[in-house]
Amino acid sequence: LTNNGSAARCLRANHAAMTIGDGLNMTLRLQDPLHSNHATCLCDACEADRTSCGCSDPRTCAAKAASRLEQILPRWVP
Repeated sequence: LTNNGSAARCLRANHAAMTIGDGLNMTLRLQDPLHSNHATCLCDACEADRTSCGCSDPRTCAAKAASRLEQILPRWVP
């Protein structure tokens, strides 16, 4: 996650997302039927990020993680 925008900084500082696995874990909420595409989403993952990580907009952080992963996954073959 090598970007310096506010969402990328939040991913590193608040969510401690440093690896591809961390990014993948952040994106799981985007598949959750209880997740809503709003800054005030009340799904369990977003609520946990607000309370335990101090993130003000977990949806944006998850979307940023997804966009960064989409950039590397097509090129990365382990």
